[in-house]
Amino acid sequence: MMVSLNKLLFVGLVAIGLLTTSCKKKADCVKDHIALGNWFSNETKKTAGRVPLGGYVFLYWIDEKGHACHGEPGKNAAQGPIIIRATSDSSYFAARENELIDEATLARWQEIDFDRSTYNSSGLHFVQYDNVTWRSSRDSIVSKNKAEQFFSSTQIADLSRPFCYSPTFKDIPGSYYGGFLISPSDSLKEANKDCGCKQKKFPVNAEMTVEELDKISLINITHGLDASE
Repeated sequence: MMVSLNKLLFVGLVAIGLLTTSCKKKADCVKDHIALGNWFSNETKKTAGRVPLGGYVFLYWIDEKGHACHGEPGKNAAQGPIIIRATSDSSYFAARENELIDEATLARWQEIDFDRSTYNSSGLHFVQYDNVTWRSSRDSIVSKNKAEQFFSSTQIADLSRPFCYSPTFKDIPGSYYGGFLISPSDSLKEANKDCGCKQKKFPVNAEMTVEELDKISLINITHGLDASE
């Protein structure tokens, strides 16, 4: 279901708060970094049964038609978000072998530097994180499940500089998708270049409140799950 463009226009016009994506002090943020220690609230941690260890960062903006897009508007833009792996090599291989890890290792692996150098776009983007690698709270085993998508609440990132990101999960509409992501073929991505993504409508500034951003999710936006790497 496509997010109403009128609703999004309302969100942009009534923006009143400044959201930051920093999980460190700005002076300490010298490279792109994600910290997963605050993924669940303290109450949710008690019943979640597992702890996040790695997944993907989704970067996108919304065009004049209400579509999710990435790239430079009107130049090399295409429909769908760009996705960037945000998983340590250690947790990746641990998930393949279903290894057990202790609390100290968990805390260390939840601090992840990620590389977006292959994405040549700047400016403000919406950012969401999708966790697929987990450590079980019951037996401490690490596993991976790409058939379920648990998306963080939406934040705004300024890609003109490094950003340090601490995603949080909220059990609200648009936070869960039971299925695999769609990977567009090269021919489809070429065709999509002429189907919108000419002009960025949102975000145009960072002055959006948490409540406003909670209304925006890839799951509810046209082409939001057409993920390109």
